[in-house]
Amino acid sequence: MKKLTLSLLLLAMVAACVKPTSRRNYKYTLTRENKLYIEIYKAGILGRLNARYLTDSINFRKYLGKVDDEKEQLHCRINGDDIEVERRERVKGQGIQPDLQIVVSTAHYSLKELKKQHIFEE
Repeated sequence: MKKLTLSLLLLAMVAACVKPTSRRNYKYTLTRENKLYIEIYKAGILGRLNARYLTDSINFRKYLGKVDDEKEQLHCRINGDDIEVERRERVKGQGIQPDLQIVVSTAHYSLKELKKQHIFEE
């Protein structure tokens, strides 16, 4: 029991030291309107989780969250200065019904404020 506890503690410590934005964890970048980009990084030990960041590469990088692409996704809608980020989860349909996506949470950001604050989140 002590070996298992020690092993789990050691594994947790190693996982905490891994920076999701290191070059080694970079996967790809999605281009959005208004010269904005969404950067995707591996975030989990097994590689199933992805960390997502909204950036313009010069003024800011905003952490949007971690998602498991099999179960959920982050949808980013940009309308002028307003940026809306929805976290959606997939719900399996009953019988012959198709799978559905439900909005679990929503966050709003101002593009002007993000550029003004000049914060690069890790």
